[in-house]
Amino acid sequence: MINVTAKKDKIEDVLKALKFVKSETVKEDGCYEYRIHQLADDPAQILFYERWESLEHLNKHAKSNHFTEFAAQADVLLDKNFDVKIYNEVI
Repeated sequence: MINVTAKKDKIEDVLKALKFVKSETVKEDGCYEYRIHQLADDPAQILFYERWESLEHLNKHAKSNHFTEFAAQADVLLDKNFDVKIYNEVI
């Protein structure tokens, strides 16, 4: 899971960029699920929920052009950079 905080005046720009990232990511080998959510009472708070076949697939995704291009815009679009947490399914 990844949490980001969009700059208040860049929320729509972030969502537009993420729509493109999602459209490309779901085509990637090993991507089971890729969802983007906004916090109900603060739309600047955005969560990426991702399920990958393996950590190797996720690491490959992190190097993809569509993701690295979004990450390169972080200083312009985001108040806080990426807060990444990787969970393993246990049940």
